[in-house]
Amino acid sequence: MWAARPEYPGGATTVEVSLHLFGSHPDAQDALLYYVDGRSEALGLRVVGTYDVGEGAIVLQGVAPSGSGVEMTVYMTVANVLARTSAVSPDGEPIADALATALLVASRA
Repeated sequence: MWAARPEYPGGATTVEVSLHLFGSHPDAQDALLYYVDGRSEALGLRVVGTYDVGEGAIVLQGVAPSGSGVEMTVYMTVANVLARTSAVSPDGEPIADALATALLVASRA
């Protein structure tokens, strides 16, 4: 996890990345919707879009679990890996930081 003071409105104060390794690419893709549904239900987030990051990404948004702002979460697959990037901002939507981190993860996979 990374934490800092945002330098612009909507800048993330925290960013979390988690990687989940599966036995195959189809297994990772099957898990994508399961993880999206689970986080949506558990935290009250909603799907707000899809992006061409990795081999396809789904973006969630809602109130951060700590109540400290807005959370944006990007789930994506790259080969047999499912990656989650979550960013929280106290004063706006941290979509730029969430997507930039997801792009970095995808480029290193």
